[in-house]
Amino acid sequence: MSQLQQRLSALVDEAGYRRDEPIVVGMQHGGRPPVLLAQGLTLNGEPLGATTLAYMASLSKQMTAACAAQLAQQGELDMESALSRWLPQLPAWADAVRLRHLVHHTAGMPADAKIEALMGRDADRTTEGIIQALARFPVLDREPGAAHAYFNAGYVCLAAAVQRALGQPLPDFARSQLFTPLAMVNTRYWTGPDPAPPGAAPLVSLHPAPLSVGDGGVWSTATDLLRWGQALNADGHGRMLVDAMLRSTSHPEMFGSGDAAAAQAVGGQARMSCQTGLPDGPARRACTRATRWPTCWPGAGRDRPGSATSGRTSAWAGTTASPSSPGPTTARWARC
Repeated sequence: MSQLQQRLSALVDEAGYRRDEPIVVGMQHGGRPPVLLAQGLTLNGEPLGATTLAYMASLSKQMTAACAAQLAQQGELDMESALSRWLPQLPAWADAVRLRHLVHHTAGMPADAKIEALMGRDADRTTEGIIQALARFPVLDREPGAAHAYFNAGYVCLAAAVQRALGQPLPDFARSQLFTPLAMVNTRYWTGPDPAPPGAAPLVSLHPAPLSVGDGGVWSTATDLLRWGQALNADGHGRMLVDAMLRSTSHPEMFGSGDAAAAQAVGGQARMSCQTGLPDGPARRACTRATRWPTCWPGAGRDRPGSATSGRTSAWAGTTASPSSPGPTTARWARC
């Protein structure tokens, strides 16, 4: 076992995983081959590995934001446009919600629990069901733009707006503009009707199934996620995504697109937390030259702080910037 693999193993232990619990961890520095650690079995008894297809949960929001950013950069999607322009079936409050509010979790939408109560306890989580439930709320919980409150329904609405602007399904656009160019060959959206795509690690609970697009919906592997992290580290997708979003909003300090999205400049570098979104404020500039940009994701994660879903299969993947970057080159991992 190499020194890096020993370090990964130690980090897994520190995070509270037993040696028999399923988890896969990947780390990559620049263009060097990735270092991978995998242990345990999926719920159907298959060995867990770097190519095991697992549910990405709220990390899907990064892909949703990337699609919106590309359209914003091309002038095809105005982040200041009202949500009602794209979803006219919503009540009058949609006139006051801007797409940037959805990106930054500041739209003031009802809490997820309230939406799920209207959908029914055992109803699968679908885009149509969530939007229909939203249409039953006469008012919002708070004024749009007044405060930050994390909610999933906002990214479902953002994805729907992107689809309307595109004139095609968001999964098709993501495949052609994100996944295929980055050689993320195993990554895909899944909207059913089965709870999971063929060959994927099964969810602990089949229903309600996570079939909505925008807040979730993406299934991927540790190796593909490493490629995604590398793209965000590069001057291409990562800088384009951040720049496009910051240019489209008057509130860059509110930027965030995933669970526990947080970034802060530390010693001239960026440090990001578990299930990162994109960096905000000064940290955004630090990230363009950072030597550390760790990313971790619970694929069908265990019940633990920072985990987006309940299950047994977890996966982390992290990348660091190119060897020519200044400063330390050892990736630091957030605890999930």
